[in-house]
Amino acid sequence: MIASQEALALDVMESFLGSTIVIRDKKFILSNLELYYGGIGDMAHDWYRSSFPDRYTKKSKHSKINTDAQISKGPIFYFNQKGQGRFKRCDIVIGNEGVAVSFLIRNALDSDLNSLGTINGQPNVVLKKMGLSDHDHLQTVRMIDTKDEVLSRGFEIQKLKRFTNGKFNGFDYDCPFARKEWNYRLVKST
Repeated sequence: MIASQEALALDVMESFLGSTIVIRDKKFILSNLELYYGGIGDMAHDWYRSSFPDRYTKKSKHSKINTDAQISKGPIFYFNQKGQGRFKRCDIVIGNEGVAVSFLIRNALDSDLNSLGTINGQPNVVLKKMGLSDHDHLQTVRMIDTKDEVLSRGFEIQKLKRFTNGKFNGFDYDCPFARKEWNYRLVKST
């Protein structure tokens, strides 16, 4: 059951990659997404940390008040904290109500296909450049399917392990999916 739910979430994430999101009439292409799935035991997911604090003892940078958004019906924007903190980041919650699954926006492209962050992604920088603010928390994500168009412009999908401690090492804790590829990004074809 867990493996099929994980596969479904990864398929949805791959379908979102290259799609365009619209924020106040500006368009951005999702170019690096990372799966967080508290519902299957991902201890780095904010909902999981809030729900099972005894299982994950590392200091968390999320707001427990905001965490309930991660079990809302998606696709909606979720911010781990309010204000302008340097660890603030944005996820797209994708599950049905009660399902804790989301994609961290690690990077995006502008309409000219220029990267908003570095190749490995900069979640805080990217959300600021997209103009996302606290007002967008829990708002529906406006999305346009542009994946095929983007891929035809010289991009391909690269699948990596989760980005942790400055590298694509996978999870920083032991779990059944620790070495799985949960980070998908667009890269220029060579």
